[in-house]
Amino acid sequence: MASQSVRQIAKLNESNEKSGRQSQQTFLSANSCHVVWDGPSSERCKSGGDERTAPGQAPVDVGGISYLMAAVFIIGEIAGSGMLALPFSVTQTGWVGVLVVLLVGFGSAYCGMCLSRSWLIIESRYPELKSHSQKPFPDIAEKAFGSCGRWVGILALATTSLAWFFSMVQLSVYFDTLHKKATFHQPDFLTFFLGIGPILFAYGGTATLPTIQNDMKSRELFTRSVIVGYAGLITLYVLIAALGYAAAGDSVSSNILDTLKTRTPGMLPVVAEILFLVHLLTAFFVVINPFFQQMESVFHVADKFDLRRVLFRTALMGLLVLVGETVPDFVDLLGLIGSSCVAITGFILPCAMYLRLVGQTDPAGRWSAEALPVWERAILVTLIVLGVVVGATSTVMAMTNIIKHGLASSCLIST
Repeated sequence: MASQSVRQIAKLNESNEKSGRQSQQTFLSANSCHVVWDGPSSERCKSGGDERTAPGQAPVDVGGISYLMAAVFIIGEIAGSGMLALPFSVTQTGWVGVLVVLLVGFGSAYCGMCLSRSWLIIESRYPELKSHSQKPFPDIAEKAFGSCGRWVGILALATTSLAWFFSMVQLSVYFDTLHKKATFHQPDFLTFFLGIGPILFAYGGTATLPTIQNDMKSRELFTRSVIVGYAGLITLYVLIAALGYAAAGDSVSSNILDTLKTRTPGMLPVVAEILFLVHLLTAFFVVINPFFQQMESVFHVADKFDLRRVLFRTALMGLLVLVGETVPDFVDLLGLIGSSCVAITGFILPCAMYLRLVGQTDPAGRWSAEALPVWERAILVTLIVLGVVVGATSTVMAMTNIIKHGLASSCLIST
């Protein structure tokens, strides 16, 4: 009886190994799988120039979040304190700033899709990285150029949405009170590009999208998550930017909550401020964790809980606090980060990496370069050029403004 059981087990193991080899051969013979968005019910696989329905038809349930939950995470992680500066940005850019908020949102969403497609390409070409990468964005960059707790995204979205709702209610109820003394000026070249930086910052966090995608049950559906998530994000941003500027005009402060607290009665602005604080506490460590991990890799800090890792992360947090105390003005710092870091990681790199990946040909013949439609290549190149030109111009303007005016209230540098 025992020998029969052993033979059955051996036969089962042999069958599993054979099945595994067949699956691996099937995967390798498929070469590169480039997922293309072609409507809500069709993700197709391109291989060697042929287009066919991806094998398996129905996605295999391997655990993970759904595409709708991923959309929730996108809004929860990106929407945050940058939202509060949008009305002030419109005072610097004029009513065209509302259109800029909308267009930047569309551009950021498209860049998010490029990152999604890039990560699917990476997974198909380098299966060893599938489900095992803690830093998808740097991995994409490396291949192109030479999960945290799951309640957090929901809580971040809930707090941000409630704070946005309370702010919108306060602006609507006391619109006439604020609007009585409102004035509106025409923006000039300097103020316009100073206003672009905070708008770019508001869409920061694009680099975290591959991390969210990596935690999904069906990663090929992440494009849907981007569309749903950014539809909600753009709606929040455009409404608060337009209503805040329409109500207070040029007198709106760099933080819309400051305007509401000083010029309107009631507790809603205070409650909204508390909710934003809760949002920062819940979303901050999710957004900053990939940066910490990357810096630990650079400085060879072990990926385990020990005293050295605690001290290293504490030192990094100290540097962040030092930056905040050096440039205490809310909107100045947002403008500088938005026009430099966010422009690079949120717009320039996603497009450049995607262009590079689809144009690559493997020397071993495992995958070949794929042709992009002319219109899509034109969009990618346009976003890269605009990102470089607008980002560089806004960065220079933001740095000049900080040097001239932004350090006046610094507790570290006397001007």
